[in-house]
Amino acid sequence: MFLNDANFKNQKDPIMKQIFFRTILSSLIFILPGLTAKSQVFSPVGAVPPDLGKEATTILIVETERDMVNKAFDDVFTKNYKGSFEIISDNYGSKKYSDIKKYRFVFQTFIKFIDARGFGDSRIPATYEYSYRVLDRETGKMYGDEWGSDAWKNYLKKYVKKLEEMRKSNEAK
Repeated sequence: MFLNDANFKNQKDPIMKQIFFRTILSSLIFILPGLTAKSQVFSPVGAVPPDLGKEATTILIVETERDMVNKAFDDVFTKNYKGSFEIISDNYGSKKYSDIKKYRFVFQTFIKFIDARGFGDSRIPATYEYSYRVLDRETGKMYGDEWGSDAWKNYLKKYVKKLEEMRKSNEAK
């Protein structure tokens, strides 16, 4: 154990022990949240609508208040989803999108602000968590995850790829 270390046996100053333990504690506080954040990136992606791709539909992608996310939608969907999609800034309940057969699915992004926690060396900065869900307007069911990730773009790509897998598997039937 660290207390039995030769440096501490000869050490008469208790302040050095205190500095040592604070350094270890501070290091753990910074390392542990990073490990959990990385595990979220590789966690399984949430559920997708089982009927996606059975009929020709256009997914409506609702823009967010975050410009960087909105810019990523077109790129990520174009590269990873071969079905029809439309990025919209207005309400999907408007008359233009009232045809539920054509616009059955709505892709939504939920953004949650997480306040900073702690003080001094143990402070964890404020961040945003992102989660993605798809609303099936015909059934009223919401598919996706309740939890989010701050690694929003990787998670977005994985979720869109999963949507494409479902669309493609149903298209062949």
